[in-house]
Amino acid sequence: MRRILALTITTIVTFFTSNTASSQTAVCSGSYTTVTANCQNFTIGNGTTGYIQVCLDANNFPSGGGTNCSPGCGFTGGGYPPNMWVYDSGGNIIDNFNAANAVGDCITVPVNDGVATIYGLCLTAGTTISWETIDACGNNVCSGSPPPCFPPGSCDCANPCGAACGFATTPTVADVTSGCPQYEYVPELGPSTTSSSCYTFTAASTSVDFGVIVSSNCVGGNVTAFSWEVYNTGSCGSPLYSGTLASLTMNPLVIGNSYTFCYTFTTPSCTHTSHYPYFVGAEPLEVELKKFNAEALDNAVMLSWDVTSEFENDYFVIETSTDGLNYHEITSIEGNGNSETKTSYLYMDERASEGMNYYQLIGVSKDGDREYLGLAYANYSPVDKFEAVSAEIFNLSGTKIMTLDAKGENVNNLINNSDLQSGFYIVQMIDAVGNTRSFKHYQKSK
Repeated sequence: MRRILALTITTIVTFFTSNTASSQTAVCSGSYTTVTANCQNFTIGNGTTGYIQVCLDANNFPSGGGTNCSPGCGFTGGGYPPNMWVYDSGGNIIDNFNAANAVGDCITVPVNDGVATIYGLCLTAGTTISWETIDACGNNVCSGSPPPCFPPGSCDCANPCGAACGFATTPTVADVTSGCPQYEYVPELGPSTTSSSCYTFTAASTSVDFGVIVSSNCVGGNVTAFSWEVYNTGSCGSPLYSGTLASLTMNPLVIGNSYTFCYTFTTPSCTHTSHYPYFVGAEPLEVELKKFNAEALDNAVMLSWDVTSEFENDYFVIETSTDGLNYHEITSIEGNGNSETKTSYLYMDERASEGMNYYQLIGVSKDGDREYLGLAYANYSPVDKFEAVSAEIFNLSGTKIMTLDAKGENVNNLINNSDLQSGFYIVQMIDAVGNTRSFKHYQKSK
């Protein structure tokens, strides 16, 4: 899985005309290699709604920043540096690629009408980008039906996003953001997007209140059309209680019982990047999970999670599924027992199935209680199906380390047997006709 750049959606002054973008490459997925020209602009996507992920496959931006130019094609004035700008169809800048980017960097564009626009300014030949239309889980939707999608921020009672923090009294913002799980929206929730989330908690009082801290660029309100329901955990039929933003109190509840709280909202004219749900009147988590991530590499899916504290935590269990519904255990990882310091854990699933892999993280206490902590997923595609004739290896800063002759060879074996130091690298494979495929590789210690 390629590295996703942070997205900031900013309304820009219109300095180009709407008819300047060529639609000759307006397809659901594809690639483009630059030529030497001041202006190269075109439309990508074919009208399929969702997200367009644009990735940098080869970086040949002029070193040292290059030479500024007057690109024309609707841009006024001069002094533009070499860049490839990515716009949504409304004329908003999403992000850009330049010489500082590493091969493998990606930009994700939320698209309601299924198209985006690329503006390449003042470029030399040899920089390659590729794009594909994806759903919220990263599945390519250009052909066939993608697998079930349960991304963070879009889960249900039977598949909760994870456990939320519990407090005896109303916490400060710092209490929540420093010690509670942060659930990221990947891709981000753009304007007018409806999202549903479900989180579990254990009641420590007969009356429990819900709260959430949202990271966003919203002004004057984070949500509209907010509604919620609460269920007994494991019983997702009729809700015990329901309500709106006007009242977030659940009363009465049974102390010691586990509940699942689900809520739905629509973003106004702004973007959400992450959120921290919590409950006042609920028991503190035995494991305070900060993040749980899954990342597809060339030879495995890397699972990583950070916890800020553990109480009587014996071990973690990782379960996996290929359909998001039927899970089985693949490993257990020893916990820290009792700890108030941040701990990072890592596990490599070297038996991941081709396609979408879903993972559940569960904490098991010393008395055998199991606590569902979170969900992660990755779309895994083994590299041995790409017939490479060469492979270029870059560090994460974008500097080329070496080039390998891969004709008739297994690229993984070549890299693993090379003299690379342990760590992460970006590998770009090239086939006999010039097609490329990039991926992230983890080199083990020898």
